[in-house]
Amino acid sequence: MTSLLSPRYFRQQIFAVWVVLSTLLIIAQWSQIIAFQMGDADDNLRMVQIMDWLAGQSWFDVTQYRINPPDGGPMHWSRLVDVPVGALVLMLQPILGPMVAGQIAATIVPLLTLGVLLWLTAKITERLFGHQAALLAAVSVFAIIPVINQLLPMRIDHHGWQLVLFLTCMFALIDRARPRRAAFLLGIAAATWLEISVEGLPFVILFLGLFSLRWLFPEQGEQNQRFANQFPLALVATAGTAGLLYLVTEGLGFQSNYCDALSPFHLAALVSVAAIISAASWAGLHGKLVNRLTVCAVAGATGIATVVLIAPQCAGDAFSNLDPLVREYWFNRTPEGLPLWQIGDIRQLQIIAAIAVGLAGFVYLFRFDEKVAPRDKVLLLLLFLGSAVVGIYVSRVSVYVLCVANVIVAPAVLQIFKASDGKSRLVSRLGLKIVGAMMLAPTVVAPIVYSVLQNRSSEEQGAVAIDDQIKLEEALSCHTINSIQALGILGKARIMTGLDVSPLILQHTRLSVVATGHHRNQYAMKDVIQTFTGSPEQAETIMARREVEYLIGCNGSPELNYYTLRAPKGFWAKVQAGEDFEWLEPLPMIGPFNIWRIRKNEAGE
Repeated sequence: MTSLLSPRYFRQQIFAVWVVLSTLLIIAQWSQIIAFQMGDADDNLRMVQIMDWLAGQSWFDVTQYRINPPDGGPMHWSRLVDVPVGALVLMLQPILGPMVAGQIAATIVPLLTLGVLLWLTAKITERLFGHQAALLAAVSVFAIIPVINQLLPMRIDHHGWQLVLFLTCMFALIDRARPRRAAFLLGIAAATWLEISVEGLPFVILFLGLFSLRWLFPEQGEQNQRFANQFPLALVATAGTAGLLYLVTEGLGFQSNYCDALSPFHLAALVSVAAIISAASWAGLHGKLVNRLTVCAVAGATGIATVVLIAPQCAGDAFSNLDPLVREYWFNRTPEGLPLWQIGDIRQLQIIAAIAVGLAGFVYLFRFDEKVAPRDKVLLLLLFLGSAVVGIYVSRVSVYVLCVANVIVAPAVLQIFKASDGKSRLVSRLGLKIVGAMMLAPTVVAPIVYSVLQNRSSEEQGAVAIDDQIKLEEALSCHTINSIQALGILGKARIMTGLDVSPLILQHTRLSVVATGHHRNQYAMKDVIQTFTGSPEQAETIMARREVEYLIGCNGSPELNYYTLRAPKGFWAKVQAGEDFEWLEPLPMIGPFNIWRIRKNEAGE
């Protein structure tokens, strides 16, 4: 009888891993699922965008009209990510109602994304290192905390799909069996990634650059001639798919160039590079290395020149034009967009530990693994190092290097486990197995080691834990669904409140807000920040100009407490201190929320 762990049952094995992990995640997130508590503010606003679309808002219009009324808040999010959640809601809504349909869709879609990620992880590892390493890599995905955090039930934003597209590109990179298929797969995945989030651009450039190495430095032999046109095909597939997706999601609106979303200038640059490389390749001008290098240099320079000529404002940092006040109070308070050295100790250690373990995996790969071709080893190392560099500069995207490390370390750990079985002493066997397990879970081990090495007394640890728990409970009280829904008694009014809680208010009430924490609406964001941190006169003027009807605040809000800390003489600090203003009429609290009516006949006069 064939063993259930046989390679013959590979698909069933990965499916079983997915079922087990999905069940564990549902159990862990059950209270959030039942409460319809989304992962974060982006997930809240994504659900609002989906429900507005299903209610009749145009496919091509992603403006949020209850933000920054009456003009609306422009968004940079692609409709593609709305499709799977929206399709499920559309099917379930007539039977279960919109809320339950939304809960189920927001549970199922992230888990389906997890399933695709597990399959890709396993296929990549199997192709490189064999069946046993593939199973080990698939199971250990559950121990990559920053990755799993993007795939939890109720996480419906685009980050999970970006992980899938990264691994799809990685699979195309190592797929030597069918070079043409790999080229088209890379192009489709890369273009889809750019459409979903232009933050994937550095990785698209990285993958295309790695493909170009096979074109620049071709291997000898008739068998390797199959790779001769792979790079040009990948470029054409990327440019063509990007153009098609732009038409599908944006229509014929080629007049606007945005730095934070796939735009005409991106398409022009991609087309120009693809045209030059393809023309040179198919015209036979790439026979010598110097010719190929020249063609690549000309193509690269043309692509850069295209960007500079069409959209010079986008040649640098996409956030370079962010208002200084918004950068200081919002962007710099959002760790995921900051470099690794500016975020918290725990996240730093998780990433550094994973990179270190990945490097150890590469040592094993280069010294002991003879199955992987030397050139593929170099490509994988360059992918790892490139992903690490980008992740160090933008901590949010460090998840991609973790995915590479997970694949690379699997064969080394497998060898450690096998070596442990040959040890006669129990201590040696257990010791090696523990080392192997720790290598599979650096993002779990690092925080534990950090807490132990802090060397605080039990009393200090207890005091810190109690203080943290109190702050957490206060913060959560401002974001519970019942508390938010209770604000619905205010109808369709315009309100002034914090950026962080606004998406949740939009999802569960009919209220309109001045701004959420989304940068295209930065001038409205600036008004929110100035209202809470500026003088009472500034706050009065801003709310009168925006025709705000109610001011809403929650004492446990970390954002509003931060404003008080940074601006102890500002408007919100004065309100918190109990100072009264003639144009503010206190109303009874709604749950944890303090409510004030803006007296329109007096405000701004």
